[in-house]
Amino acid sequence: MLPNARTFNLWITHFRLTGPVDNSGFSDAELQAMKQRAAALHAESAGGTGTKKKEREAAECAAVIQSLEGIDQEVTQLLHLIVREEAPHLDPKTWYGFPSCARDGKVVVFY
Repeated sequence: MLPNARTFNLWITHFRLTGPVDNSGFSDAELQAMKQRAAALHAESAGGTGTKKKEREAAECAAVIQSLEGIDQEVTQLLHLIVREEAPHLDPKTWYGFPSCARDGKVVVFY
């Protein structure tokens, strides 16, 4: 149902005075994180299954660890080494951009 002409004219006048309304409520950092997560989900759905998928996820995890700087990188490398030695059955992957390890596709630890 279309609004009557008076309501429509009031809305147009308000729009001209105030400009477009941004109701997203998300900060730029949150929007960027959502875009990264969407890209990861898209790549995951198109990434195949089995060994190739696990190799790709492990490479992404290593790339994220290498992209860190300073003490963050050192701590993450140490945690990754400990998890790999103590729980070799866990598969490295990224989870919302963080290095993590999963069992049967479900993340059990992230750092």
